[in-house]
Amino acid sequence: MMNMIKADFYRIFKGVNIYLAIGIIIILASVSVGLREVGHIGNASIDYQGDTVVEIGETDRMPHTVRTEEQKKNFVVEVLSANINLYYPIIVIVFVVLMADFSNHTIKNTLSAAVSKNKYYLSKLALILLLSTALIFFNSIFLYLLNFIVNGKAYTGAAARVFAATVKQLPLLLGTASLMTMLGFFTKKAAAFNAVVIPFQFLFQLVLNALCVITESELLVKFLNRYELQAALSLLATSKDRGYIMTCTCIGLAEIIMSAVIGCRIFKRSEIK
Repeated sequence: MMNMIKADFYRIFKGVNIYLAIGIIIILASVSVGLREVGHIGNASIDYQGDTVVEIGETDRMPHTVRTEEQKKNFVVEVLSANINLYYPIIVIVFVVLMADFSNHTIKNTLSAAVSKNKYYLSKLALILLLSTALIFFNSIFLYLLNFIVNGKAYTGAAARVFAATVKQLPLLLGTASLMTMLGFFTKKAAAFNAVVIPFQFLFQLVLNALCVITESELLVKFLNRYELQAALSLLATSKDRGYIMTCTCIGLAEIIMSAVIGCRIFKRSEIK
């Protein structure tokens, strides 16, 4: 398995696609730091006040002109609260690690060389999780250093806060990467993978929001506001609630384990053409 990971690692960094993911992170961080504003994709959460549906997501984000000194110090963590943006660089990682083998049909050669399907799946998943972890921490470190250089001490708090926010968000982001890996082995084609994964998060939010409006279910609204990926990443960035943090961690680990088990079974029964 280690030989497969090393070979993939060499192949990936010899190509250009992995640098696309890094470039996306650099651009997003640079825009946020330059404008002193949080880059935010979509609006995941809603709440009910009487019979009125109220959208949540931007209420806690302050323009830099009215931030207090403490809020300025917490700026980098505030940007990390919008780490749903990492969804798209992680797609790039899954694509370059996994889908290139299906597109180039090199997977047949690998599996014919006495490599089991389970070992193949787990080696790809391990590399995807490793690269995703590196990318997530790179995002936090680059953001912190760039913000210190551009905006100075006034907008730079303790590095420990940034590290803590990143660690708290990590299980859910890796769970997302594992789910993408499962979908990659299910679709087995680059076009189909992109068609499913790229709009998935946005469509998932739309469906949940629509269900909240139709059913007016307080339980569903509560779930959406606390455990939907975008909402959870936002809350985890600043949360000190150990119970909530552990729940989100367990959700992320469960996603990794369950998607790996299901993905291995799907791949084992599938025919490789």
